[in-house]
Amino acid sequence: MKDLIKRKQKVQSVIKYLLLFSICISTIGCFQKPNSHKFKDERYDILNLVLDKTKFGDVYYKTINKDSEKPIENYLDREVFDSCICSMNNNSFNLDDKEIDFIKKQFKNQKIIDLSKIHFLSKKRLTKRRDKRNTYFISMPILFRNNTMAIYYTLQADGGYFTIVQKDGKKWDIVCSCSAWIE
Repeated sequence: MKDLIKRKQKVQSVIKYLLLFSICISTIGCFQKPNSHKFKDERYDILNLVLDKTKFGDVYYKTINKDSEKPIENYLDREVFDSCICSMNNNSFNLDDKEIDFIKKQFKNQKIIDLSKIHFLSKKRLTKRRDKRNTYFISMPILFRNNTMAIYYTLQADGGYFTIVQKDGKKWDIVCSCSAWIE
């Protein structure tokens, strides 16, 4: 009889610990920001698109926020985006001044990120070589228009480019590439 009572007490203790553990896990989940993972996943999807579409060379393993010691946002002006609109043959696309200002602020606040440490990314095209002839250098994408569009900067041997991508259903497609400067 004493043996049965001890077993019952052990089972009750285990149930209490499991209940306490599940309450703790649920509470931690409540403190996480909603959609914070979705935002990161969207940028990672775009980076995977870049890694998949890069035809000549590899992508440097760290993002950039400068080009020739000049902050990326300094390359943004109306003329850069006007050339994008003309090359797209899409009259529904247009960046207004507020969007350009928003994008500039986002580029200004970007930190350098080690892409090799992001487990969502395809690492086969990342390199630590800084050879500009065979390596692409990219910024982190900036999402805008309710996360349906994004822009990122690419530095290559022949120049610097802004690329605009648009979400089509669940996948991202490159809409256009805009030259910031050409060598």
